[in-house]
Amino acid sequence: MPLRSAQIVIAAAGFVWACAAILPAPSRAQAPVACNGPLTETAVIKLAASGVPEPRLVLIVKTCGSAFAMTKDSEGRLRAAGATDAVIAALREAAPKPKPHPPSPPKPELEKEGHGPGGILGDASNTPPKPPQPPPAVKAIRTAEPQPSSAPSPSAEPTDPRGQYERGQAFEMGTGVRADPVEAARWYRRAAAQGYAPAQARLGYFYEYGVSVNCDFAEALRLYRMAAEQSDPAAQAGLGHLYGAGWGVGVDTRESVRLTRLSAEAGNPRGESNLGVDFEYGTGVPQDAAEALKWLRKAADQDYAFAMNALGDLYWDGKGVPQDQDRAKGLYRQALEKMKATAELGDASAYLSLARAYELGRVVPQDAAQAFAYYRKAAERGLPVAENVVGVRYANGMGTAKDDLEAVVWYRRAADHGNSDAQANLGYMYATGTGVARDLDKAVQWARESAEHGNAQGQFNLGAAYGGGTGVPQDNVESYKWYLLAEAGGNKQATERMKNMAAHMTGAQVAEAQRRASDWSAQHPRR
Repeated sequence: MPLRSAQIVIAAAGFVWACAAILPAPSRAQAPVACNGPLTETAVIKLAASGVPEPRLVLIVKTCGSAFAMTKDSEGRLRAAGATDAVIAALREAAPKPKPHPPSPPKPELEKEGHGPGGILGDASNTPPKPPQPPPAVKAIRTAEPQPSSAPSPSAEPTDPRGQYERGQAFEMGTGVRADPVEAARWYRRAAAQGYAPAQARLGYFYEYGVSVNCDFAEALRLYRMAAEQSDPAAQAGLGHLYGAGWGVGVDTRESVRLTRLSAEAGNPRGESNLGVDFEYGTGVPQDAAEALKWLRKAADQDYAFAMNALGDLYWDGKGVPQDQDRAKGLYRQALEKMKATAELGDASAYLSLARAYELGRVVPQDAAQAFAYYRKAAERGLPVAENVVGVRYANGMGTAKDDLEAVVWYRRAADHGNSDAQANLGYMYATGTGVARDLDKAVQWARESAEHGNAQGQFNLGAAYGGGTGVPQDNVESYKWYLLAEAGGNKQATERMKNMAAHMTGAQVAEAQRRASDWSAQHPRR
C-alpha cells in the first residue's frame, strides 16, 4: 500500500482466523499538583486538548490559579479545546480581580494637538500596523521563538474573508503572534463561512488530521468539496486523498487521481507529492518511475515534507534513481525537522511521519517505544488508521507491553470509525476470545463489515467462518466465494485454502462460487 500524504495502513500481524472512543482508565487517587505560577490561557487549552480529565483539570485550576481574565473569545477557545462548564467556572473563580486605577494626571500642554507624541510628528500607535502578509498558501510551519503579543485588539479584527484567512495563517504559523492552532481554526472558520475557498480548504485539512479539533472526515469532505468546486488546488489535493484512502467516502481511485492531477498541475505541493506516489505504485495511473520522480521533486522543491520522505525512499531503495542512501538521509532529516514543527500544532499526519522515522531508524535511532508514542498521539486525535495501528501494537507487544484489553479498545474505536483493517482485527478478537469474551455472532458481524468494504483480510476471515461453520451455517460455496475475493485482493492464504477446498467440492459448486464472486465484484468495483 503506497504512502500517500500521511496514509499508513497496518493490519494485525499473524492473525490467522485467520488474521476504537477511548475507554476511561481505572480511577486512581489524584496526584499532587505542582505549579509554576498561575495558568495562562494557552496552558489551559493545551491541558484540555490533551484530554486531562475534568476533575483533575478543575483541581489544577483551583490550585495554581489563573493568570487571565475570562472573556467571550477566550471562553470560546477553551470550549473548542474541550474545556467543560466546570473548568470554565473554576477559571472564572480563579481569574485575577481587577485593581482600581488611580485617576490619570492631567496631560501636559506639550501633548496638545500639533505638539509632541500624537501631534504633527505622529506616533506608531496613531497608525494601525499593517497586518502580516504570509505567503498565499501554507507550505510548512515556521519555527520561531514565541512572541509576547497575542491577537490584535478586537477593533482591528478583519471582517473580510481574505483578511480573516490571513489572520488564521498568522496564528497557524506564529507570524507576529504566538502560534495558536485553536485561534487559527477560529479565523479559518469565519472566512470559510463567507465562502472563501482557501479557508475552507485549510479548515478541511484541520478536520482531516485533527489540528486543534478531533478528526472528522465527514466535515473535511464537506469543506474540501465546497472549496474544490471553486477550483481551489489545496482542496482538490485533500479531496483526492480522501477518495484514494476511502476516508469518509467510498474508495474511488479514478476520482482521486483526477482531482490530484488538477491540484498538481496547479502547482500545489500536496497534489504534486500524491501524484508522484500514484505513479510510483501505479495507483490509477501506469506505473512510471520517471513521472514519480518528476512530481516528487516538484513538491520537495516547495519544502513539502511528505515528498521529501517519499523521494528519500526512492534514493534509499534505488527505485528509478541510482541508489544513494546518504542523499536519502539528507532528505529524511529535512522532512523530520519540518514534521517536528508541524507536530507542535497537534497535526496527526506529522505524528504518523515521526512514528515512521523511529520505526525505520534511518536518521534517528530505531525506537519502537518512541514510534508507539507517536502513533498513540495520532490515534488520540481521532485518526482511525492510527487507532488501528495502536491496537496492533498492543496486541503484539510492539513498543509497549502486550495488552489484549487495550488492543480491543483501540480496534473497536477504529472499527466504529470505519477502518476496515480494524474491523477485521476486532472480528478476530471476538472469534478467538482474545481480550474480550468469545462471541461468534460479533466475530462474523465485524468480519462481514470488513469484507463488504473490500478488505482482503476481512474477506478471508469471513470465508473461514463459512468454511468451518463458525457463527454461520457451514457453506462451502459461500466460503469459496469469499476466498476468491480475498485472493483477488492479494491474500495469499486464500489461495491455499481454495486448493484444499476444491478437492471436496463439485465442479458445479466451484462454478457457483465463481459466479457469486463475480456478481459481488460487479456491485463493488475496485476503482
